[in-house]
Amino acid sequence: MKKDFFISYTGRDRQWAEWIAWHLEKTGGYSTVIQAWDFNAGGNFILEMHRAAKETDRTIAVLSSQYLESLYAQPEWAAALVQDPTGIKRLLIPIRIEDVQPDGLLASLIYIDLVGLSESVAKDRLLKEIRQTLSNDSARPETAPNFPGSAVHSMKQEPRFPGTLPPVWNLSRRNPNFTGRVQVLEDIRDSLNKEHNTALTQQALYGLGGIGKTQIAMEYAFQQSASYDLVWWLRAEAPSSLIADYIALATELELPEKSESEQELVVRAMRKWLDKNKGWLLIFDNAKDAKSIRDYLPESSGGHVLITSRNQDWRAFGKPLSIEVWNRNESIAFLQKRTGQSDEKVADKLAEALGDLPLALEQAAAYIETRKKTYAEYLDLFNSRRKELWQREEPPDDYPDTIATTWSLAFDEIKSVFMAKELLALCSMAAPDTIPKSLLEKALVHYEQEAEARVIIDSFTLDDAVAALRSYSLITPDTEKVSTHRLVQAVVRDRMSKDELARYRDAMIQALSVRFPDKAYNNPSCWPECASLLPHAQALLDDTEDDLDESWRERAILLNNIGEYHYGRAAYAEADLLFHRTLVIREEQFVPENLDVAYSLNNQAMVLNEQGKYVEAEPLYRRALRSGKNSWVQSILM
Repeated sequence: MKKDFFISYTGRDRQWAEWIAWHLEKTGGYSTVIQAWDFNAGGNFILEMHRAAKETDRTIAVLSSQYLESLYAQPEWAAALVQDPTGIKRLLIPIRIEDVQPDGLLASLIYIDLVGLSESVAKDRLLKEIRQTLSNDSARPETAPNFPGSAVHSMKQEPRFPGTLPPVWNLSRRNPNFTGRVQVLEDIRDSLNKEHNTALTQQALYGLGGIGKTQIAMEYAFQQSASYDLVWWLRAEAPSSLIADYIALATELELPEKSESEQELVVRAMRKWLDKNKGWLLIFDNAKDAKSIRDYLPESSGGHVLITSRNQDWRAFGKPLSIEVWNRNESIAFLQKRTGQSDEKVADKLAEALGDLPLALEQAAAYIETRKKTYAEYLDLFNSRRKELWQREEPPDDYPDTIATTWSLAFDEIKSVFMAKELLALCSMAAPDTIPKSLLEKALVHYEQEAEARVIIDSFTLDDAVAALRSYSLITPDTEKVSTHRLVQAVVRDRMSKDELARYRDAMIQALSVRFPDKAYNNPSCWPECASLLPHAQALLDDTEDDLDESWRERAILLNNIGEYHYGRAAYAEADLLFHRTLVIREEQFVPENLDVAYSLNNQAMVLNEQGKYVEAEPLYRRALRSGKNSWVQSILM
C-alpha cells in the first residue's frame, strides 16, 4: 500500500523534516517516508530514493535557502512535479521554513508557510492545510522519536519545536554572518551521532587561531539545538575559567553539591550527573590539550562533547577534524553578505591577499563597513600600510582579538622551546606552502653560525621545534615538508626589527644557494627539486634592491642557478632577467677579470643568442672571452 507523503529535505533541515513527519503521523494520522527513519545502513541511497518516490502519493518539499541551492534535492521535487506540472493533483507540496522566495518551476506553487510561527500555530496550520489531501492509519512510533533528542528534564512525548532553545543553555547570540562550512557541520553531526555504545561520543576540531573553530562550534549548537536538552559552553583555555563554567553548570542544574567549598567535589558530582543523563552537549572551547580537560569529561555515551583547539593531538579521543580556511567562494560570499558590496572580482583579490582566513576577512569587512571603504581601498591599505592598518583595527564582534594579537599567546609560548621561534621566523621568509624541512634545518645552521652561537642543530632539535609550532597550528607539517598561513608569516615579519629580518632572510638565501641544484640547464633529473624550491627562492629574491646586501655572493649563486634551470626548460625570457641580475651583482663586487664575471657574461650571451638577439649577444661573448682569458692568466701568475 502506498504511503501518503515522501519528505524531501536537506541535512541541515533534518529537525524540521522530522518535526513535520512526526506531527503528520502522530497527530494527523498520515503515513510518511523520511530518510532519517526509513533509509537503513547498507542500503543504496539512489535506489532508496527511487523506491520512496514510487511508494508515496505525494512529495513534501521542506523549503529553505539550503534546499533551493541543493543539487541533490532537485531530482526529488522534480520527479513529483513532472507528474503534475499544473499542480492540480497537488503531488508536490512545498512547506516553507525560512524566509526564502522559490524561483523557477517552484515559484508558481502555493506553499504552506511556517516561517515565524509559534509551535502550536505552526502545528495547527500544517495539519489544517494537509488534512484535505488524504488520511491513513499509521503504525509508526507510539512515543516521540529521539530527535532532536529526548529531554533530560522534560517528559514531552513529541519533538521540541525547531527554533526553541534547550532549557539549559549558556551560549551567546548566534553569528548572523556565519557563512559556508556546510560539509564541516555535516561531518560533525555524523561523527557525534554514529553508534558509539562503549565510550563518550566526542569530536575535536583543531586549526589555526582565527580560522573559525569557535564560530563553527557555535553554529553547530544552534543548528542542532533541538537535538539536546542541555547545551553548555566551557571556556577551556585556562583552568580557572574552565572550572568556573563547570561549577556554573552545576548551579544551573541545582545539584546539591553546587555550593561545596572543594571544587573537586562539585566537578565529581557534575560528571556523575552527566553519566546518568542523556541529551546533553558540552563544548570545550580553545582547549590547550587533552590533559587539560581530561578530568572534566564524563564517561558515559549519553551525550556529546565538542572540543575546539589549536592543538592537533587529539587522536586519543578519536579522529580529530582539521578546520581549514574558507574556500574562495565562501570567502567571497561572506564579504558580499557582510559588507553589502557586490564587486566579486575585487572581493576575490582581497580574499587571496588575506589567505581566506575567516578572522582576517571578518576584520576587513568590519573596517570596510564602518569606514565606508570599498574592497579596492582596503586592499590598497593592506598592501601598502598593513602594519599601521592592523594597529588601527578593533576586534570584530564575537571575536576577542584582531589578527595582530590572536597569535600573541602562541608566539610567547613557543619561545620556551629551543629553536621554535627561529624556525617560525625562517618559515615566514619562504613561500607559505611545502617548505622542505631539510632546507629549514640548513637555514637554522646558517643562522646560528652567523649569530656565533655554539649550539648543535640536529634532527631532534628540528623535531622538537616543529612539534611546538604544530601544537598551536602555526605550521602544518608532514613527513618531509611544512606549511604555514601567509598571514602568520606577515605577523611574524611585522614583529621583527629590520636587522632581524635581514638575518633570517640571509640564512634562508644561504641555505637555498647550497640546496638549489646547479647546472640544471642540462640535467633534467634535478628539475623536480628545482620546481619545489623555486617558490621559496622567488619569495626571498623578489626585492632587487637587496641584491647588493651582505648576502650578495649567495644571492648571485642562487640567481644564476635558477636562471640555468629556466634556460634548461627553454624559458629564455625568465632566464635572461635572472642572468642579468647575476651579472650586475658580480660586476659590482668583482674586478672585470674575475672568472665568475666571465661565466655570467657567457650565460647572458647564450640566452640572448637563443632568443635571436645576436647583435646584443656578440659583445657579451667577446667580453666573456677576455675576462676568462685574463682571469686564467692571473691565476697562473699567482
